[in-house]
Amino acid sequence: MRSRWRILALVVVATACQRDNAAPAVIDDQTLGVTTTVTTRAAVTTTRSNPGVTTAKAAEGIEGMPVDPNSLVVGDCFNRYAGLQNYQPIEITTKRACDQAHDAEVFYKSDYAGSVTVNTYPGKQKLTTDSIQVCYENFNAFVGKPYETSAYQLGYFVPSQDVWESTSSRYRAVICYVTSYTKGTKIIGSVRASGV
Repeated sequence: MRSRWRILALVVVATACQRDNAAPAVIDDQTLGVTTTVTTRAAVTTTRSNPGVTTAKAAEGIEGMPVDPNSLVVGDCFNRYAGLQNYQPIEITTKRACDQAHDAEVFYKSDYAGSVTVNTYPGKQKLTTDSIQVCYENFNAFVGKPYETSAYQLGYFVPSQDVWESTSSRYRAVICYVTSYTKGTKIIGSVRASGV
């Protein structure tokens, strides 16, 4: 009899947890022919010192349109998700309107210096070092505040060896992005010239 009450209590708790204002988001991966439905919850917004830029706590689920990170351009806002699928690590980047809660915004994109003439992959460590330097140098021009005193931090995408050496794509750009310094906090609005 006690086990029936425990099961009933578990069902009641599980049902109560699902009664928030969750809305399903459908993601259609046309390349794999797979459609995934994920439940999302609304974010809680908190205002920062700059009236044009606010932050929000991270929502659960996937928000935005999945894109190739290499297709992002300066001013694009996006979210990044990491997880496992069939025991394999996956990363998903979704593009969002900057007026919606997002993880990051692209502030600089350029081909690596000398990448047109260099066919040999320089190595992930070299690309990482160069990316940090170029992103640091361009941070202030976009945000309007030096990196050391900003409320934001920088991140970057570097091309993989197979993309670098591919004869069809030959993608060799660094993409620098700005993200909230506080983990789990999303940005609402563009950080361009925010001075934050």
